[in-house]
Amino acid sequence: MTSEKQSNTGKLEADVSKVENSISHLIPLEIDAALANFTTQGLLDVFLEMLGAFQEENENRLIEIRLALQKKEANKMARTAHSLRGSFLSLGMESMANLLMELEQQALNRQTDWDLAEKFFERLDEGYHTFEKICADLVVYHLGLKNALKSGN
Repeated sequence: MTSEKQSNTGKLEADVSKVENSISHLIPLEIDAALANFTTQGLLDVFLEMLGAFQEENENRLIEIRLALQKKEANKMARTAHSLRGSFLSLGMESMANLLMELEQQALNRQTDWDLAEKFFERLDEGYHTFEKICADLVVYHLGLKNALKSGN
């Protein structure tokens, strides 16, 4: 391994470590910020609809990334990561979008480090499941609150 590649690999591993330590803490904060933003604009229902649509549309993208990683299909992994990244950005989820950008960049690297890409994917998978659980709880809570308010009238 050349010293330049070792240096780049070391930097990327440090980036993975930073993400590893922060992703589970950032996701609830980012969801809370997005929720507050949409609520102050009177768009809470829109946000909840976006969350539902996001989950329906993007459930398979994570599986596609996993399969591309297993098959070492760099182009497919990069395209799918890019697409999923845009979806996360539309919800204000920068931590997940940044992780996807790193995964995409790793896939586009002419000499993809598949072990490092696997580490990024593990963080992505963990973050996605945290995101999914929080969103499901949020939707259930707000639907319950909405129904309670309707029945109280």
